[in-house]
Amino acid sequence: MDKKIEIISIIVQLGIDETELIFDIKLKKIIFNSIEWVKKSNQVILHKFIDDNDYEYNFDELPKEIKNEIHNIMMNLSVIC
Repeated sequence: MDKKIEIISIIVQLGIDETELIFDIKLKKIIFNSIEWVKKSNQVILHKFIDDNDYEYNFDELPKEIKNEIHNIMMNLSVIC
């Protein structure tokens, strides 16, 4: 199964009525503060909050190694919950 589809499934499962999960996603090179599925465009967006700014990163545009790290973290979350 496609990693993005699996991540969307986990967001839907854990978010219940929400499409954004707010928690720190600690990777080797960066920390994101939330992950969101935007239904209308079918995008997975990662957010990094710095002061009052919200920096958005499109999952599809991230390097493969970061995508793999995010996928692994989300898969581990789905097993725990």
